[in-house]
Amino acid sequence: MMKDINAGTLARTIVLALINQVLSMTGHPVLPIEDAQVETLVTTAWTVIASLIAWYKNNSFSAEAIAADKELKARREAKKEAKEALNVAMVDALQTLTEDKLKGESER
Repeated sequence: MMKDINAGTLARTIVLALINQVLSMTGHPVLPIEDAQVETLVTTAWTVIASLIAWYKNNSFSAEAIAADKELKARREAKKEAKEALNVAMVDALQTLTEDKLKGESER
């Protein structure tokens, strides 16, 4: 990984780190930001990043994800239809049993 970093990038990073350290040692704030502002910035950044990740994960962008969503919807519909058919069959069976029982009692 270090082989991919060019000398200019490394030099600028070291110079910036040294400048930052010298300014901090002499009591000069590098960025004049209060603690409350830092807290607000970090909290806001965290909220935005978490919201974007959740939004991205809950939405389908790739062709595979869109196809999977369609398959999931089809399976849910099939499951719903199967439950409805089972309910109808159970109601019919219960009505038949009830009618048979009533016929049996009336014949006695």
